[in-house]
Amino acid sequence: MYGCELWHNMSYREIVVVNRLQRGIVKRILGLPMRTRSDIGESMTCCHILYSNVVIRKLMFLHKILSLDVHSTTRNIFVKRYMLYTSDKTVMLGFISDICKILCIYRLQTFINNVLICPTSLVFTT
Repeated sequence: MYGCELWHNMSYREIVVVNRLQRGIVKRILGLPMRTRSDIGESMTCCHILYSNVVIRKLMFLHKILSLDVHSTTRNIFVKRYMLYTSDKTVMLGFISDICKILCIYRLQTFINNVLICPTSLVFTT
């Protein structure tokens, strides 16, 4: 999973291959026959579908970027690239386009836009 936050533009086929690989490895670790249902092995190891972990890590990375100081170079680069991508749908691959897709899927665009307009609104409690 190292650096999976920056994996980009994964096709449906690649996601299926990665998930299939994970299921096979879990079954081997547990010593289960390969014909065992995948959900059994995953529940025994408290293992999530690999692509779900990638999405979670991308969102955590986004949170780290947006939690930086308003004058931070990293945060400002992200904001400028995000605004460029959302304003005219510039062809862009990588983290920005992937995070925009994820935000769209979970309907979080208004949240991120509010954070970018009013940076102090990013307050999370643990």
